[in-house]
Amino acid sequence: MTTDKGFEFNCQTSIVIDREVETVYQALFHLQDWPKLLPHVKQVNVLYDDGNYQEFTMTVLSEKDAGALKVRSVRLCDADKRQIGFFQPEPPPFLKHHAGGWQFIPLTDKQCQVITFHNWNLNHEKSADIFGQDESNYEQRVSSLLLNHANFALENWKRILETDIVANGRQS
Repeated sequence: MTTDKGFEFNCQTSIVIDREVETVYQALFHLQDWPKLLPHVKQVNVLYDDGNYQEFTMTVLSEKDAGALKVRSVRLCDADKRQIGFFQPEPPPFLKHHAGGWQFIPLTDKQCQVITFHNWNLNHEKSADIFGQDESNYEQRVSSLLLNHANFALENWKRILETDIVANGRQS
């Protein structure tokens, strides 16, 4: 599922979650529950959801309380392949393009690996304004920001799912 064709940068990370794959997939699929579960997600406004395709806007807290970011995302959710892919027609301002996804791999009946990846092109002008004029510095800052965010999100999902905050993919 990982692709970086047409993108300047990418990152990938994964985690093992001690829950059945279907529960984990459903928790990430039901995005309307995210503000109740994830501390950095402040609002999700679902614009379209037919069970396969989802479009939504989301407001998240950015790094180091620098304020909130609002993004618009479109997702393709494939329960049979245990994959969710996304692209953002309206990414954070420091990105020109942003896409990625999740893959859910069952390891046992009660354990799965979640792989997440991000692909992006920088909005170099905005990145320089936000992170400083040195290109190598802002490229590294954005790469670190996205990888740290991916790890933060996976750690949150692990905590939520392994402590029964979510039952059967929905909030208890």
